[in-house]
Amino acid sequence: YDVGIGPLNTPDGELMSRAVVELAAGVTVRDTDSAAIADGWGRSDTVVAGDPAIGVQVPSVNAASPDGPVLGVSLRQWDSGVDPEVWNTALASIVDAHLERSGGRAVFIDCHRAVRWPLTDDAAAAADVISKMKFADRATTVAAETPWQERVAVIESCDVVLAMRYHAALFAMRAGVPTVGLSYDAKVASLFADWGLPAN
Repeated sequence: YDVGIGPLNTPDGELMSRAVVELAAGVTVRDTDSAAIADGWGRSDTVVAGDPAIGVQVPSVNAASPDGPVLGVSLRQWDSGVDPEVWNTALASIVDAHLERSGGRAVFIDCHRAVRWPLTDDAAAAADVISKMKFADRATTVAAETPWQERVAVIESCDVVLAMRYHAALFAMRAGVPTVGLSYDAKVASLFADWGLPAN
């Protein structure tokens, strides 16, 4: 039901995923790249239906700041193919450069709370980036413990969003907020491609 398929980096992962797709009575996926994978497994009835979150209604909030535009930032921990120290330092420089140009502030929105699974602590990722920022005093955070509807409302009220998290990008684009996606995973690139925004 509205799943993303891939990337499948191991034979076992592909075997199990293919078995689930073949055994299902019906398959709906959230992007055309996932549909192509299912189709390649002989599933010609796959339907691209988008992510279920697209229809969620949230309250409106006003993130407007007297200090200028608000940059929403949604990060996650990541160490696959990158040095986290170099990565987070680069992200801090990017946010600083934007704040220097805009004169605004940044709000870091955590999408995922820390659980017993590697790379799930969004708060730690945000804290590390903020600690490296020149304009750290112009950065605030919205914790993962905040009700998700409120976090989505903050994302949708930003002036621009920088998103690693798939759903942060989805909600920002749904609201018409200019959005830059950091494609740590194929699903992020697929989301932008399906919205007519191919990777650069």
